[in-house]
Amino acid sequence: MTMTDTAEAIHKVASAAVPTGGAVAVGSGVVNYFGMSKDEWTLVFAGIGALVALLGFFVSWYYRHKEYRLALAKAPPGLMEE
Repeated sequence: MTMTDTAEAIHKVASAAVPTGGAVAVGSGVVNYFGMSKDEWTLVFAGIGALVALLGFFVSWYYRHKEYRLALAKAPPGLMEE
């Protein structure tokens, strides 16, 4: 498995994490467990969803940046200069 394949696989997982985090936040209103109110659970799951979405965004950005740097390194000299 090459570095590009690994970066692509991690990027796909990170891209899937963003909507998953949103789904957790939206679906949180149905839980009423451990004595916490619906509003408290909504805040908990909204926070978790936001963290998952942010983590997915940053992992995606990191690997896109790595892929860009790798492409820049492979580019012929003078091609990317202004």
